[in-house]
Amino acid sequence: ELVQLLRRQRYRDFGTTQVANQPQNLESPLESATPSYEARCEEAETGLLRWEGRPYEQTVLWLIRQIARGLAHAHDRQVLHLDIKPGNVLLADDGEPLLLDFHLAQAPAAGEPSQVVGGTLPYMSPEQLTAYLDEAEVDHRSDLYSLGVMLWQLLCGQLPFRTQRPISKAQLPALLRSRQLRPLPPLGATSLTPAALAIVRHCTAFRPEDRYQSAYQLGVDLKRAIERQPLHYAERESAETSSPPTGGGDGI
Repeated sequence: ELVQLLRRQRYRDFGTTQVANQPQNLESPLESATPSYEARCEEAETGLLRWEGRPYEQTVLWLIRQIARGLAHAHDRQVLHLDIKPGNVLLADDGEPLLLDFHLAQAPAAGEPSQVVGGTLPYMSPEQLTAYLDEAEVDHRSDLYSLGVMLWQLLCGQLPFRTQRPISKAQLPALLRSRQLRPLPPLGATSLTPAALAIVRHCTAFRPEDRYQSAYQLGVDLKRAIERQPLHYAERESAETSSPPTGGGDGI
C-alpha cells in the first residue's frame, strides 16, 4: 500500500499516469534476463522488506525517519531541499527511500535563511507561500513542514489541507489564513496513534518557531514513536512527558 501510494503520486507529479496503467511486458529477452524486483530483494535484510507484516503506521514512520536522516545530512551542510513530496522520493531495491530532485535546493550562507520562491503548492510551507507576496525568509524548517504534509498523506491517503490548483497570487492570503485557522483534525477524528498525530502537528505548525527546530529533533521523535516510547519534542494529546535528550550524537 505504501509503495503503491508513492508510485501513484510520483506518476501524477510527473504527468505520466498513463505509464502506471500500462501492462508490463516481461517476455522480451532483455527484460527476462534482468532479475525482477522480487528476485533482487529476496535476500535483502534492510529497508521496507524487514517491515513486512508490521503495522502500516510504523512502516510509514520508519520511511519518514529515513528521509529525515537525509535532510539532517543536507541541513548540516546548509542545503535546503524546498520541494519535499512523494514524487521526489525513490524507493531503492532494498526499500530505502532516496530523496531526489534538488533543483530548487539552496545553500544560503551559514545562519542566513533562503529567499527562494518555488515548490509544489500542496506541500509548501506558509513561509514559502508568503515569499510569493513579499520577501519572506525560508529556512530548513520549511523542509520539515513539507515532510510533515507528506507524512500525513502517507498515513491518511490524502493531503491535510485542501488546495485548489491552479491558484492565483491574489488567492494566497486566503490560503494562508485557512492553514492558520484550520489545524489538523483532533485525535478522535482520525485512526492515527496519538504519537503519529502529534508528530504531524508539530511538523506542520503554522509558525516555524513552533515546529521541530531540526531534522534531528524530528528523527528522535519518529524513532521513539516507532519504539512506542514517549516523545521528546512534540506534545501528545494523551501525553506522557519526558525530558529532552542531552548530549550530541545523531540520535536518529
